[in-house]
Amino acid sequence: MKSFRTKTVVFITLILTVTIFIACNLTGVDPATNSIQTDAEAVAADTLGLTITYAGSDNASNVTQNLTLAASGSSGTIISWSSDTSGIVTNDGTVTRPAYGGGNASVTLTATIVKGTESDTKVFNLTVIEVLVAAGDQVTYTAGSVDFNMVYVPGGITFPIGATDSGTATITDAYEIGETEVTYELWYTVYQWAVNGTGGATGEGSYAFANEGREGKDGTIGGPIVGTEPVTTINWRDAMVWMNALTEYYND
Repeated sequence: MKSFRTKTVVFITLILTVTIFIACNLTGVDPATNSIQTDAEAVAADTLGLTITYAGSDNASNVTQNLTLAASGSSGTIISWSSDTSGIVTNDGTVTRPAYGGGNASVTLTATIVKGTESDTKVFNLTVIEVLVAAGDQVTYTAGSVDFNMVYVPGGITFPIGATDSGTATITDAYEIGETEVTYELWYTVYQWAVNGTGGATGEGSYAFANEGREGKDGTIGGPIVGTEPVTTINWRDAMVWMNALTEYYND
């Protein structure tokens, strides 16, 4: 009787051992076949399918925006990332492009794919493109026969705001701002196109303004161009309407 009990205990122990072994090594389901897969198979599958998601028209050889990096795989793996140049691309995919004139930067991102005690790595080689315009650089545009300069301002600059400059605001995106006030010459050229134009271009001749504007403090309201003084005697709405007209005129 004692011998039977001993064999029974040993047999049950073996069954438990095999069950535990299977549970530890067959913990996932292959999403493609619905069959049970080992941790090693899960890691291999997710490593093979792992990619980086790029923004816009970016790709591995032309990175200009932040990257989207997967934190897990479809087979239940955990994915972590490591950059060899964190000043350009951080471990979470945030991109800081090299400054203008600094040249493009080569960055290696290494993904580590883990499930249970199994793991693997996958390497991605990227090229991050330098900023192509430097802060303060001028870009010249032409509306009709009038040239005007815009100045490049990089994103991320913080400015004081409020009546007493007691607050701050950060403009995330880069933008261009006029080098000078809008001259009456530029105003008048666009105004005539927007109000009196008959060429049939989009927006041409279809705008309405509350005020015609004048040159400086001595010019005639709606009068001819005399010099290069700024436009005056317009209101906020006139300015907004005129900027829309300038955009259509320039892109015509």
